[in-house]
Amino acid sequence: MVASQALKEVIWQGRNHALHWEEGNPHAPVQRCLDMLATDFGPHLTGYRTKNLAFEIIEALGWTSFDAFRNDLLTL
Repeated sequence: MVASQALKEVIWQGRNHALHWEEGNPHAPVQRCLDMLATDFGPHLTGYRTKNLAFEIIEALGWTSFDAFRNDLLTL
């Protein structure tokens, strides 16, 4: 889990956001995910309609080292 969401959901919707953020009209699952991340981690995750938040999502995932990233992916 990543706060209140499943890790795989955050990864998937974060990926969708990173690839399509410039369209400015995210699909409902992306909006729900990022709104929940903003509730769980703070308002710096609210600007998803106008900014690529890939770095902020990586920080929320706690992937500040390869080992942290690897360990999470091994749980999937």
